[in-house]
Amino acid sequence: MADIELENVTKRFPGGVVAVDDLDLHIADGEFFSLLGPSGCGKTTLLRMTAGLERASGGRISIGGQDVTRLPPGERDVAMVFQDYALYPHMQVVDNIAYPLKVRKLDKRERRQRAAEAASSLQLGEYLERRPSELSGGQQQRAAVARAIAYEPSVFLFDEPLSNLDARLRLEARTFLKRLQADLGVSTIYVTHDQSEALALSDRMAVMKDGQVRQLGAPKEVFDRPVELFVASFIGSVPMNLMEGRISEDGDHVELRGQRVPVPPAFAGSVGPNDGVVLGVRPEYGSLAAPETPQAITGRIAVSEFLGTQHLVTVEADGLSVQVVTKEAVALDDRVSVVFAPEQSLLYDPDSEQLLASRPVDGSAERVDSAHREG
Repeated sequence: MADIELENVTKRFPGGVVAVDDLDLHIADGEFFSLLGPSGCGKTTLLRMTAGLERASGGRISIGGQDVTRLPPGERDVAMVFQDYALYPHMQVVDNIAYPLKVRKLDKRERRQRAAEAASSLQLGEYLERRPSELSGGQQQRAAVARAIAYEPSVFLFDEPLSNLDARLRLEARTFLKRLQADLGVSTIYVTHDQSEALALSDRMAVMKDGQVRQLGAPKEVFDRPVELFVASFIGSVPMNLMEGRISEDGDHVELRGQRVPVPPAFAGSVGPNDGVVLGVRPEYGSLAAPETPQAITGRIAVSEFLGTQHLVTVEADGLSVQVVTKEAVALDDRVSVVFAPEQSLLYDPDSEQLLASRPVDGSAERVDSAHREG
């Protein structure tokens, strides 16, 4: 197994487009690491440079302590699973799985044995003599993963491998990928634009934009404490409530278009009277209360969406649109108040779009850690 080190890695395409911009990143041995971001952020380019399918314009890439920056893909000891699975349609499943071993010049008997073992571990043993067109989407996805397993690489590289599956199969495949990686202990880089996949699968994750890592950390850390407005708006199956406001004259409240809520205690020392701020609170950390509840946002229910076990409720108040996840059934046009958990509320600088420095409520000092962002 091996760790992965990216130092000052840059990729410039003809025409001056910078896909990856002077990026530093370390993935630990055995870690499941996700690269998450919108289309065009550079995540797939970074993966392809790690695999050797794209040559870096600058910087250094090492795997297991070996500099592989100029090595061809076949000498990097990595296995890559693509979005379209890249199975050869004219080959049987067993030959698809064994093909990289054939390139390695292993004898036919060993190739087939390792292919059969990999297929069996993924419940594909009975399909070895079939062709890819005779498999379901989920089975094709497992065949592509089996090919990577049979290769026995130091590093797995996954490029959106679940995006062609339907919702149910995606959940099943996500579970088996996480279990498989934990069992094998192989260092893994997983590229996705689906934040729910990154949050569910990762030991750590990097949120990317414009070729740079905007936040790096454990999934819970990135979800609970986004370090900038882009990350706050991108992460979460329901976007974070982000509301522009101003600190009151007394310094104790955030004024939001005529509504007033308390300044989160952890940010009390970071803001002064009349400072402009952006209040950020996830819908999961709000609750509904009786109308006119003090120090809450009061308005009318505009939308209620049933999510199965919960409701996503949109409350409109004085031009604000606030969302809350609740188990309560509600009626449209009911007047309610939205109460936010102060310990889960965040304040951002509207100019820099960065999270303001905060401190634990016990009074000890804390700063926003710039190490959470790389790139």
